[in-house]
Amino acid sequence: MTDSDELRSLVRQLTPHVDQACLRGQGKASFVFARHNGRAVEISESDDGWWLEFWEAGFEEDAAPVKETMLQTTRQAVDEARLWLAPSHGRAADPVSGTQPRGMNGPVRY
Repeated sequence: MTDSDELRSLVRQLTPHVDQACLRGQGKASFVFARHNGRAVEISESDDGWWLEFWEAGFEEDAAPVKETMLQTTRQAVDEARLWLAPSHGRAADPVSGTQPRGMNGPVRY
């Protein structure tokens, strides 16, 4: 697969689960942008794997990400993006704070 094929594959994998998933940029500067529930993530490929940047609700176009991480596999990148973009009741733990959502009877179990 070429770099652009990998990025298009990421878009296809995210699309059913988010409000918006698209390919942005050109050539080596191409990346995946996904947005859902007011949060956003950008995924780009680097020599070391996949670079992810995360934004909270209400972010501005030039705002700095609230979290950044490097992952080795496409599957890890998709899973981490979906985890970040999922509704709060769908996350086992917030990737930024590490806190677990709580239900009326304690932590929510999935």
